[in-house]
Amino acid sequence: MKIIINIISIILSAGAFIIIIIAGSTTHKSYETISSEKAFKMMNDDVIILDVREKEEYNNGHIKNALNIPLDNIISEEIDIDKNKTILVYCQSGNRSKTASSKLASLGYENIYNFGGINDWPYEVVK
Repeated sequence: MKIIINIISIILSAGAFIIIIIAGSTTHKSYETISSEKAFKMMNDDVIILDVREKEEYNNGHIKNALNIPLDNIISEEIDIDKNKTILVYCQSGNRSKTASSKLASLGYENIYNFGGINDWPYEVVK
């Protein structure tokens, strides 16, 4: 009887271990959606402001110090950004910034903040 109890105990322990491993590997990292006002307050030298619009859109007006990497480049993983940096993501209306934020999270970036589109940006833009 003790042998059966020991075998059951081992099986349960192994099962619990497997469940922990599986649960850990399916955890999806995410991003936070914030307001333009909060994004503006977060902007400093340690933050990357990421504009995911096309180059022509960026040239027509962008947020000061923004880095332009179009969404297609992010999707194809053609990016070179420090994964430990805080990244504030925006586009024109907010749709592409959501997609870009999700992709960045799937690539292992952890400090991602989507603040939507420049259409709703109440502050100064560079032209």
